[in-house]
Amino acid sequence: MLQGYLRMQGITASQRRIRAAQAVVAPSYLTNRRADAQRQTNPQPYRAPYFGDNLHMDQNEKLVEYGIVFVTAVDGLSGCITRAAIMPRKNNLTIYGLVFSESVAQFGLWDKVIVDKGKEFLLTLFIQDYLKDFRIKSNGPSRRPSYAQVTSQKNNHAERVWNEVNQRVGYPLKHCFHDMERNGLFHKSNPAHVFASSVIGCSIADVMLRRCVGSWNHRSAQNRGKPIDYIKDKINWVLPDGALPSVADAVEMYRNTGHHLTDEWPYGVDPLDGQAIKQARRDQAFWLEVETIYCGAQILANNVAQHQYTGFHNCILLFLAITEEHL
Repeated sequence: MLQGYLRMQGITASQRRIRAAQAVVAPSYLTNRRADAQRQTNPQPYRAPYFGDNLHMDQNEKLVEYGIVFVTAVDGLSGCITRAAIMPRKNNLTIYGLVFSESVAQFGLWDKVIVDKGKEFLLTLFIQDYLKDFRIKSNGPSRRPSYAQVTSQKNNHAERVWNEVNQRVGYPLKHCFHDMERNGLFHKSNPAHVFASSVIGCSIADVMLRRCVGSWNHRSAQNRGKPIDYIKDKINWVLPDGALPSVADAVEMYRNTGHHLTDEWPYGVDPLDGQAIKQARRDQAFWLEVETIYCGAQILANNVAQHQYTGFHNCILLFLAITEEHL
């Protein structure tokens, strides 16, 4: 994975050289990687015939108690992560807009979308089915169902990504929050605290997840090459302009069928809720402090990944303090 990240930056290095550098620069991270018993590859029940055949989507709620949820979309042949997003709650609108819609806009329509049986993908499946008549092959329209809802165990093309995301993003952040709780600095029972953890945690997790996705897509998988190398041979259907509904249009279409969708809403409670001007001033003051003191979210993400939590702890406390000042 680190080799994939370096390739993404234009740097070539052997695995042996990388391991030697890790032992010096981040020994605790290397130790955790070696000791982690959960880093096992899930068995794959099939191999898709081409990029664009199946799109596997899944969500990860390892940090849901802190208002941080991960959602990814993975091509079935290549294992390429086409989109990954962070959100405070799993939400149909957010998943459609940030994951499915952006994947299709960039790569084209997949023949089939595969998800688990959760309700958070209903809008995505509705639009995938709405677009199914665009799936015209050389021998006529595709006869496959446009989507399938399966158990999580059978959706392991998406599930297997979580081992890496948990290791590189989820677990460092979870350790960070647990450390705050042990020291009495953070209380999950306090709605203002979990609002702060969601706002700041989502921002830092987004940086870490983007790096993880880049590393994953540029890594060399045994006997398969790099996931990104499959993109040039993709057989997705490129949709005509205007065919892919916007989030607003998709929501209206779905609701017009008589079904219900929940709008996005934050995790926890913002003490400044309903006071837009104060919220804007608070947010501006906070992120200015983060840039000035900690050199921004990128550096904070670096520190969390290396299990250096002080800066992140201080940012949570700073956000709470600035919020108090604006009450």
